[in-house]
Amino acid sequence: AEHTPQALLSIFHLHSGTGEISLVGSLDYESNPIHEIDITAKDKGVPAMEGHCRVQVVLIDINDNAPEIVLTSNPNPVREDAPRGTVVALISARDLDSGDNGKVTLSVAKGSPFSLKPSFSNNYALVTSSLLDRERFSEYNIEITATDSGSPPLSSKKMIPVSITDVNDNPPIFTQSSYNVYLKENGVPGSILYSVSASDLDFGENAKISYSILDSKVQDVSVSSYVYINSDNGSIYSMHSFDYEKLKVFQIQVQAKDQGSPSLSSNATVHVFILDQNDNAPAVIYPSSAMGSLSHQRMPRSAKAGHLVTKVTAVDADSGHNAWISYKVAEATDASLFTVNLYTGEVRTKRAVSEQDDSSQRLLIEIRDDGEPVQSSTATVSILLEDGLHEPILDLRHKVAEPSKKTGRITLY
Repeated sequence: AEHTPQALLSIFHLHSGTGEISLVGSLDYESNPIHEIDITAKDKGVPAMEGHCRVQVVLIDINDNAPEIVLTSNPNPVREDAPRGTVVALISARDLDSGDNGKVTLSVAKGSPFSLKPSFSNNYALVTSSLLDRERFSEYNIEITATDSGSPPLSSKKMIPVSITDVNDNPPIFTQSSYNVYLKENGVPGSILYSVSASDLDFGENAKISYSILDSKVQDVSVSSYVYINSDNGSIYSMHSFDYEKLKVFQIQVQAKDQGSPSLSSNATVHVFILDQNDNAPAVIYPSSAMGSLSHQRMPRSAKAGHLVTKVTAVDADSGHNAWISYKVAEATDASLFTVNLYTGEVRTKRAVSEQDDSSQRLLIEIRDDGEPVQSSTATVSILLEDGLHEPILDLRHKVAEPSKKTGRITLY
C-alpha cells in the first residue's frame, strides 16, 4: 500500500510481480512482537480493479537479552551483632525476553554470610544468614548472579558492597598478664618506673583505652601514694623514693578500660622489686661506745700466741655483697702484737706477750662492707695487760659450751 510506514519498508520487501514478501531488515521481538502489512493487488484493465489483504507477521522470541539486577534500596551498614535474617538491601531482577527466556533466578556466591529471600514477583531481600564479626571482615563485596531460564541461559553479575559496623565486643588485652619491674632504692621521685601496654581489636571509641591503678594497700598505705599512672599511655611513675630496708617488693594492679558502651576492661599485675643499694655502713655492736671504760679488755701477760683477746661484732642493714663485712687493723699501739680475723672480727695475739710490751694497748679496727662504693666504720679496742691475771674466760667458755634449754643454739660471745 502507498501509506505503508517507512519502519515496515526498512524490514520487509514485497515483490510487485510475484507477491513474495522477503526480509530486508532485522527483527526485534522486544520492540514489536507483531507486524501487520496491508497489501493491495491491481490488475491492468480499464478501468483497473484492485483487491486488498492484510498480512500479520508474528515473531517468536529468542533468548537474546541477559537478565538485569536492580538495587531498589541502597545497602545499609550492618552491626556485627546483627541477628540472622537482618535485611541489608532490596533487589529486583528483570529480563526483556518473554516466557522462560525472561524467567530469572538470583543466587549469592557460596561461602558468603548473606542470602536472598524472595518477597514478591522478582523482588528479593538480601539478608544476613550467619553471625558476623567485624574484627575478621569489616566489609563484604557480595556477588549476586542473575540467570534466566532460556536455552542457552544468559546471566549477569552485580557486586553489592556492605560495610560492617563495630560493636564493643572485645576487651583491651595487655601484652602480658603480669610484669616484673626492678627498681633501685633511693631513686628520684617522679621518675618513670615502667610502661604497660594494652590493645583492643575494636574500632573508634570502642578501642580507645584508658589506664588506671586499682586501689590496694602496700604496708597499710594506699598504693596510689607510691605510684601513679598516665591514663593515656600506661606509663607508671614513682611518687617517692623507696628504701629497700623498709620495703622489698610490692604489687600494682593495673586496669585497661575501653571507651565503649558498655565499656570492657581487663587487669594485669605489676610486681615491683626494690633493688638494694649500699646505703648503710656497718654498725658496730661490740665494743659499744656507750660502754665507756667497761670496754677495756684485760688480758694476762702470760698469754701465748693465738690468745683470744676479744671479738669485734658489726652488722650491716644492706643485703648481699652490700652487707658482707670484713675487719682489719687500721692503727695499733703495737702492730706486731695483735691481729684481727678478716671475717670473724676475733682479736688474737700474734706472739707471746713480753715484759717490754706496754701495759696499755689500743687498736683501731676498720670494718668495711663489700658494696659499691664501699661503706666503712671503725671500732676502738682498749687492752690492759696485767700481771698474774687468771683467765676466767675458761670457766665462761665451759658454761657456754652446753646451751641451756632457754637459749637453744644461740652463739654467745
